[in-house]
Amino acid sequence: MNSTEENQENNSTSVKNGNLDNEKKSSPSPLGWLFIAVGLALFISYVVIPLFNNFISPGPQTGVGGGPPNSQEQQVNERGLTLSDVPIQSIINDRVFWVGPDDQNRVLVVAEDTISAEKISNLEIGQTVNLDVVVKELPSKENMIENWGLTDSQVSSIQSQPGYLSLRDISIM
Repeated sequence: MNSTEENQENNSTSVKNGNLDNEKKSSPSPLGWLFIAVGLALFISYVVIPLFNNFISPGPQTGVGGGPPNSQEQQVNERGLTLSDVPIQSIINDRVFWVGPDDQNRVLVVAEDTISAEKISNLEIGQTVNLDVVVKELPSKENMIENWGLTDSQVSSIQSQPGYLSLRDISIM
């Protein structure tokens, strides 16, 4: 036998005998897994959650001002939200206005009958407010024109939205 054949035979023998020193892998011990789990929990508790808490106020459900891009499909369901430091984007009338940082990221807000028209008429564009709202599906075009006092062109721009926020209470910052 030549030296190449001997090396191949030695390698195959060591593989058969389980001597794979070069390919030996170690996995974390149970104590190591515990440290990994605790580290992950601390990361979530002290990094991820505080990032969102800057924008969220306590309430039944909480969220951040602004809306999803129009192309994003979302299931709309009626849940209460408390939104903090939300900028007024534009005002349509004394019941209807837009909130959000800009024209591409905004959501429609419609004041419920319990909110006085005076509260809405005192709003100014760029002003920040706290909102107590319920997410709702848009009503029919006729309903928006009749009940919200909107024009056909205003309704056309609104119909691309996945829903609207029904305003239960507002406080000006």
